[in-house]
Amino acid sequence: MARRRARTRLAGHLQAASRIFMAVFLCSHVTEVLVNGRALGTSTRICVRCWRPAGLLHSPGSAALIPYYFLAPIAFFAHFAYALKRRINFAGVLAAGTLISASILAALCGFRPFS
Repeated sequence: MARRRARTRLAGHLQAASRIFMAVFLCSHVTEVLVNGRALGTSTRICVRCWRPAGLLHSPGSAALIPYYFLAPIAFFAHFAYALKRRINFAGVLAAGTLISASILAALCGFRPFS
């Protein structure tokens, strides 16, 4: 019984942390589009940053975004899994989210096996 409560408490903490991270992620992206896209007139398309041969590894400033873009899909899947925790396996969805996040990050860093 105590293990179940500890597991539920951990899942609740992960859900709260993912909610905060997703709020910060979305607010920072909206701010970036509004400030850089509208006010400064720079391109905010993902193609500009990520479709170079090196992807996000092109510059140190872009490489600093790697943990940020890796954690965003994981936070989404953790939030989704907690909402449906009675119907689905929380750890399985979190593992799937981690794999999807790693594949997205590999593509953003320039790994393109089929091109």
